[in-house]
Formats: sequence, C-alpha cells, structure tokens
Amino acid sequence: MRPRTLSFFAVSLALGVLALLPRGVAADDTTVDIRGFAFAPAQVTVTAGAGVSWRNGDGVTHTATGSAFDSGRLAGGQSATVTFATPGTFTYACAIHASMRGTITVVAAPPPPPPPPNTDRPAPPDGPPPPPADIQPPSDEQPPVDSPPPPADDAAPADEGRSDQ
Repeated sequence: MRPRTLSFFAVSLALGVLALLPRGVAADDTTVDIRGFAFAPAQVTVTAGAGVSWRNGDGVTHTATGSAFDSGRLAGGQSATVTFATPGTFTYACAIHASMRGTITVVAAPPPPPPPPNTDRPAPPDGPPPPPADIQPPSDEQPPVDSPPPPADDAAPADEGRSDQ
C-alpha cells in the first residue's frame, strides 16, 4: 500500500471504531437515532439541563413519548429535542409502535466552580509585606553597644586602708 492509502485506511478505521463506541453519558445534548423500529441507544444518561434529540431515520412516523414529555409525530428525517432539567429516570416508548422503548437517566449537574477571588482589595505587592508602622526597619548602621558604667571615683579598693595586725 502507498503511504497515502494507508493513512486514509487508518483514519477510516479509527472513525469506524469511534462510531461503534457506546454513546449516552454526556454533559451536552445526546442524540438517539430511530432506525429499524428501535431507539439507538435505548438507554442514555445525561446531566440535568442537557437535551436529548430523537432523529427518525426510518421511512415511517415514530414518537418518543414519556409521562413527562412527548416529541410529537416525527416523519422520516425529522427530529425533536427535549431538555431534561430534573434528575430522575424517564422511560418512554413510541406511541405508534409500543414495542419501541427507551430510558433516559438524568443525573444532577456538578456544583458550580468556586467564585473568583475578591477583587475589591488591592493585590498584595510582590515580596514580603511591609513591617507594622511602630517597628523601624533595620538599618546598615551598627547600634551602640551598651557597656558597663565605669566604677565610681569615691569607691576605694576593698583591701586598701585595712590592716590585719
């Protein structure tokens, strides 16, 4: 095989494998194909707030009808989308062909991200914080060293003026 043919073959194979992977768990809208008098996939899981679209690929009319929603009659090539806001499990069927059944599982949306930091305060400067106002910053000068006071002039040495006779 030539390199270009091999690349085309590899890309085609990869896309074919991706098409066969199960769909159903997604944070965004999900599509359910109606073909061969069946819903494909028959079970999907979506996050609250996401939609499910039914696309009729058959040549006859179908519906996707549950206790809380109805796509209406979809002729071949038509589609309809229902947004699911509340977590729960919703079963549905085609109102025209009762053997066609499916299930939508709606899971709670993840919590929102934390709010950004408070921008009302100025950002701290680069480097260490300034010292408190009552503390003087260190200087390059050496502070004076406390030395003991000189002895008093009137003090006489302890042994002077004594006689041990």
